[in-house]
Amino acid sequence: MELGTILGPLEEIADGEVTERSVDPVGSVLVLRRGETVRAWRNLCPHHWLPLTYRSPKILSADGARLRCSNHGAEFGVADGRSLGDVALPCGLEPVPVHIDPEGRVVLRQQV
Repeated sequence: MELGTILGPLEEIADGEVTERSVDPVGSVLVLRRGETVRAWRNLCPHHWLPLTYRSPKILSADGARLRCSNHGAEFGVADGRSLGDVALPCGLEPVPVHIDPEGRVVLRQQV
């Protein structure tokens, strides 16, 4: 992913939900918006090398604190992407650094 890749306008990313965006050539990125704060990760489970959304797009926990792999149930904290729970391993989600530009678009902050 190249610096400056636009993931979309902030207003098109639902607040409090995870939105999946396709980014060439790496596949997809998961974007979580909370108000004016946006976090993003590669949509790739480090345990099974499948997208977290492989079996279902519903991967955010009810309390909004965890992302859950729809393939095998591994959970990751939204604050830092680290692995949580019974299947916690020393690997986590790969963050994708983003920011909101002056035009209100979610953009990659650095090359990934």
